[in-house]
Amino acid sequence: MSEHVEQTRWQHWLPADLSLAFADSLPAPLLSAEHDEKAWQAELTLLRTQAEQRGFKQGQQEGEQQGYRQGFDKGRSDGFEQGLQDAQAEQEHITAQMADFLRELKATLAGVDAVMPARLMQIALTAAGKILGQSPVCDSRVVLSTIQQLLHDRPLFDGCLRLYVHPDDLPSLQSHLGSTLESQGWRLLADGQLLRGGCRIVAEDSEVDATLETRWQQLCQMLKEGLPHDRAVGTLD
Repeated sequence: MSEHVEQTRWQHWLPADLSLAFADSLPAPLLSAEHDEKAWQAELTLLRTQAEQRGFKQGQQEGEQQGYRQGFDKGRSDGFEQGLQDAQAEQEHITAQMADFLRELKATLAGVDAVMPARLMQIALTAAGKILGQSPVCDSRVVLSTIQQLLHDRPLFDGCLRLYVHPDDLPSLQSHLGSTLESQGWRLLADGQLLRGGCRIVAEDSEVDATLETRWQQLCQMLKEGLPHDRAVGTLD
């Protein structure tokens, strides 16, 4: 009896697991609702995270597009301004060149105004000289006028005078001035080396050269004297 009491006195007492008892005592629908609440919270967190990621990605893309547009607009504006400046600089350069050209042209024309009349005469004489040297374009009227002028300007010649003309001019001169020349003591002779329209008067102590060649050289010399020296030298032959 005493041993039984002793064993009963020293036996350890452990409290029962009340949670198990409480869980066992809860109705089944209440446990299912708690589980659904946790699952809903987890799903809500997942959706929130996905929405934040999509929003961040979309914001990043929009920011890149906006930055690209801003950079493109700025580059286009800067390029336009630079192109405008380059065009203005080029235009100013061309304008300066044109101004220099006009000044040089004005100075050149000022010099041409003084030389042009003589230069045109020089060209005309050169062309006429080529023609006269190639074909007998003069007729007897030229030498007739020349001889009449010589008779008027030089009425006094000593001794016998000889008048040389081109053979083709001789018949016309004999018919028009034959008697006059004889009365003055002149002899009318032909010289095939002369050009038509020219003549030579030979006296005992003098000679008058009225050939076309000589008159041509005299005319050219007069023209040279009217030109500047550097332009006159070698221009007329």
